[in-house]
Amino acid sequence: MIRGWTFLGVAGSAALALLVTNLLACNGLLGIGAASLEEDAGGGGDAGSGEAATEFSCANYCSVIMQNCTGANAEYLSAAICNSMCPAFEQGTAIADTADDTLGCRLYFAEQAAQSPATSCRQAGPLGGNHCGSSPCGPFCDQDLGYCTGDKPNAYASVSGCVTACANYTYNTADAGDTTTESGNTLNCRLWHLETAYTSDAFGKFHCPHTAQVSTTCF
Repeated sequence: MIRGWTFLGVAGSAALALLVTNLLACNGLLGIGAASLEEDAGGGGDAGSGEAATEFSCANYCSVIMQNCTGANAEYLSAAICNSMCPAFEQGTAIADTADDTLGCRLYFAEQAAQSPATSCRQAGPLGGNHCGSSPCGPFCDQDLGYCTGDKPNAYASVSGCVTACANYTYNTADAGDTTTESGNTLNCRLWHLETAYTSDAFGKFHCPHTAQVSTTCF
């Protein structure tokens, strides 16, 4: 009996070793290497830590900004609205303080907002806070003209016309998260109605006219 068990043990070990060898060979053919933790192309880190973002995407951007920018610092009325507006942003080349009108710049400040929401949330928001882009009017007009079209009333005849009109709007730092921005002759009021317009086509038909230069609510 002892000899039999010894033989089976040796044979079993040899079979196991052969199996492992074959698996490693297959993995090599398939291009599967040893398991390792690698930093994502967008950088590693926790969304609420202020470190580099894990994903260079609208889904991650909206998740981070909705988590870090709340209450009076909120920039979007909902995550769904954020995800609807985000594709209009130029992606850019890096998640960094590039000071340009891109998703990468906004995502960087959305991360920074975990430590400094009062300033970083505005920069991470749709208008760029006078930092992610040279003026809040450019992002606003791109979003407005891109969405308020077709079966939804056009608020402006052209982007250039929108930018010209926008230069005369007051721009405060409350942004869309402050419900008092539903009225008043400000860019923030028009942004609030534009974001609300993104809720649905029906909301778009109703709220797009409120973003215009001559508005029945933003005056």
